[in-house]
Amino acid sequence: MHNLDFTPRQKQIFDVLVCQGNQIRFVFALIALWFSSAALAQITAAPGYAIKRLDGKNVVGSHFAVTPAANSGQTSPQFFYLEDRQALYSAICFNGECNVNSTALTGTDRGKYVSSALVSPPSPGGTQIPLVAYYDATNGDLRLGRCSFLSCSNFASDSLLVSGGDTGLYTAITVNPATGFAVISYYSQSLGDLGLYVCADATCTTGSVQTLATANDVGQNSALAFGANLANFTNLFAVYDDVTLGQVLFSRTTAPFAMASTISLGVGSDAAISVGGSGFPDIVYRGLNNALTHVRCLTFDCVAANQAVQSLGPAQGGFAPSITRLPNGNAFITAFNQATNTLTGYVCNDATCSAPQVLSFESRAGLGPVSVASVDQNAKPQVYYQDSLNAEVRSADCTTTACTAVQNRLAANGLAATLPDFALRTDGRAVAIWLKDRTPTIGICNDLACNSLTVRAICGGNTDQRPAIAIRPDGRPFVYCTSFGGSAAWDCNDANCTTGTSRSVSGSGNSTSAFSYLALDGAGIPVMLYRNDTTGQIFLFRCANINCTSGATTVIATEPSSTVLSEMALAVSAGDRPVVSYQRWITSTNTIERRYLRCADSACSSVNAQTIPSTPRFSSTNPFAFKPAGTASFVETQATGARLILCDGADCTTFTSTTLVVAPQNPISALAATPANLSVLGNGGIGFVGFRNCADAACSSLGTVQTALSSTPQNAARFDAPRMALNADNQAAFVTDEFSGKDVWLALPISDTVFRSGFE
Repeated sequence: MHNLDFTPRQKQIFDVLVCQGNQIRFVFALIALWFSSAALAQITAAPGYAIKRLDGKNVVGSHFAVTPAANSGQTSPQFFYLEDRQALYSAICFNGECNVNSTALTGTDRGKYVSSALVSPPSPGGTQIPLVAYYDATNGDLRLGRCSFLSCSNFASDSLLVSGGDTGLYTAITVNPATGFAVISYYSQSLGDLGLYVCADATCTTGSVQTLATANDVGQNSALAFGANLANFTNLFAVYDDVTLGQVLFSRTTAPFAMASTISLGVGSDAAISVGGSGFPDIVYRGLNNALTHVRCLTFDCVAANQAVQSLGPAQGGFAPSITRLPNGNAFITAFNQATNTLTGYVCNDATCSAPQVLSFESRAGLGPVSVASVDQNAKPQVYYQDSLNAEVRSADCTTTACTAVQNRLAANGLAATLPDFALRTDGRAVAIWLKDRTPTIGICNDLACNSLTVRAICGGNTDQRPAIAIRPDGRPFVYCTSFGGSAAWDCNDANCTTGTSRSVSGSGNSTSAFSYLALDGAGIPVMLYRNDTTGQIFLFRCANINCTSGATTVIATEPSSTVLSEMALAVSAGDRPVVSYQRWITSTNTIERRYLRCADSACSSVNAQTIPSTPRFSSTNPFAFKPAGTASFVETQATGARLILCDGADCTTFTSTTLVVAPQNPISALAATPANLSVLGNGGIGFVGFRNCADAACSSLGTVQTALSSTPQNAARFDAPRMALNADNQAAFVTDEFSGKDVWLALPISDTVFRSGFE
């Protein structure tokens, strides 16, 4: 459990009071507090709303590894050390965006100084897999993780390579082209030496330890590369720091890599290395006056007489240098200029890099303490770099081969938080639930504006389906969630869900873990919906009491295997009668239609079923609401907008339809009804979350768009399918996930109730 509170800077938000008649409302101006999307989007609350990032933000960027994609168009596996979790996580990256959502390691403080490389598996024709070297800070060891697949959702094995003293820092890994086996360099802090671990097979299950350099305090910031020696790829080149002398050292060795010839390249540190078609290395480092120094070796030994040295960047322009090779064989170099706060790229136009194309990727403070030059999936220059101010990793890609334009993105800000749901207490405080690391996570807002949030992981893990949440009349949350093995309810034992009890709903079997929908009847007794993918049966589970200590299961429909079911919805109508809606696609006739099932009583002893034709389809989020008058309503997405379906009676034997004009980039994803039977339409999408009110029960006209939160620039953030609920004052509240930042946001209306409660 941890509490997330506003910082003193965030408390400066509450700086404007706007009087609108007799109503006092707060206007929130969230300026430069959160950056959460591709183009440094500023997520901002609309007047009258407070916003809160619930999750999706970790401290990331000080240690990460970029594994270049093996082929054009292929995803790139990467590895991020999350400082606040002291753990290593894997990610799949494509076009500069990474989905950090898999735990690669467990244990205490493991994953710093991570490096990775792709190796071919022992069996011919297999996909390359990552090997990941890292530092175990708890035990002071060098360890290696081996992935089973390119995506590397977890390590197939995790081995201790070198132990004793404090060793395994500043790792670098490369693969010997002659053998396909990896070599790993590392720094021994207790000895002040640079060590090598030489793998004896493709997956590095065995190997040997060598010492590459021992004189002085040497081995920090090491980098490795292989190069040609006549017809054989046996030259191993290493660059690293001599902390004692403040110099960059260069070593060359050949198999079995037991001894090395070493020279000093000059005053400096933080070297990076790459080998071109000649087999000779190119080296960049932060040199004299912190300038970016480029050394092109003209021979294997790279002695002073056989070096071509140039200063690529000005003084203070050589921080966090990195180098890689473009498909044409020329070097691509990146570094950070501390004097101008600019992350700079140098695209070499020839082997000598005599007149490189200079690129300004991004300019502001805090960028580039770590940068890694790479090539994107379209073979264009790309760089990943740390944003230390926001504890994120960003990327910049050339959008053309000539790099005439650059696309900046948020690459990773931590573990993805996705698929949220929420409910409001009677006093307006929100309780939300979402997925993080395949685990349902509940967030309890401790006040009306959710300035303070208590977060707990519940329900167990291993799910990728949206959980559902409701608040019982006594204030205790009730959660319904899935996992491999079925679905289960989580009965919170108190209003803050300090503890809870898991109760099986669908029983075991992965066929019943596809979705979870939840509703409460008039007495607060939970009703849950699930289906069996194998049999096509749709089930209702009704709890016997408010604590759900037991319950009864009823089959309410059976759909044939030729029917694809999606977009479920569940509500409870008058008389505590459950109502179920879902879309079915009859593949044999390519017919899409909406099914509407209303139970005859609370136990659903029988079902009245209706079919509503879809033209052309219902929204994938299935906006559905039951009006106080006792009739249901739906929203159907159309190519030109949407239409509102209004059932004429409780069983929806007939219905009316109203066309809604909605911008395609901001589709309707939520529907609610006021006590006056007026529909409220919630929507979100590109840079916007908000709602519109129907003017009358038939929704013959719509009010103007009301915004809850937005992003600047407008197209920088994408809010996916926000969920909406109305508070006691019939004001719309929202929870949504933001696609680029892969985080979850809450938008709460600030009403008179907040002012009366002494909100500050």
